[in-house]
Amino acid sequence: EEVRAACRTLWTTDCREPNDGRRSGAIDAFERAIARTDGGSFMSYLRTGRADFDAAPALEALDLAIDRVLRDIPRTTVPSDSVAIWYLYNMGIVVKTPGSTFGIDLSLPRDVEFAPLLDFLLVTHNHPDHVSERLVAAMPKKGGVLHGKPVVSSFLYTRQFARTPQTFTLGDCRVETGITDHNPFWKESVTPFRITCGRGPNAPVLVHSGDGWDGRQ
Repeated sequence: EEVRAACRTLWTTDCREPNDGRRSGAIDAFERAIARTDGGSFMSYLRTGRADFDAAPALEALDLAIDRVLRDIPRTTVPSDSVAIWYLYNMGIVVKTPGSTFGIDLSLPRDVEFAPLLDFLLVTHNHPDHVSERLVAAMPKKGGVLHGKPVVSSFLYTRQFARTPQTFTLGDCRVETGITDHNPFWKESVTPFRITCGRGPNAPVLVHSGDGWDGRQ
């Protein structure tokens, strides 16, 4: 109950007001819940989408947040020259434009439930906190993997395979890819994205660097 109340508080107060005592109290409640939640419980929840929330209360906050985003995406209307963005623990985001909905690096509990809502998926690299094999498999396909919803990466053999810089038009978005280093030792392993979200002259442009290590790249 404390976790549920903390979620309600955070979702009905303003994150731009850091001194709001209601928000700090909710964050304290999350800290207590995290202290009671072990990593093994999270890994099980990640694999199965189910958890004992009494034993691992921090996971209920995650589950409620996933429910909230799944509800919000289809009922959110995005005006022209704008985007809506949802951040999903731990690395993922969902972006909605006036004409498309797409995910970047979605790998979280219950991620397959996002497949029906997405028009395409972008994946920066093949670490498991950035790519979910089950979500890729769940993107509806007709006639095999080459004919499913677009999945852009440098390692999944789809029609949007991008081991070298490529440009794709997906829905009302223009997606440009690059290739960067993850760290000094794992070279040319991350695909950053430059996404023009919409077709008008004032369409927002998002840049996602994945786990790119060298800012000069």
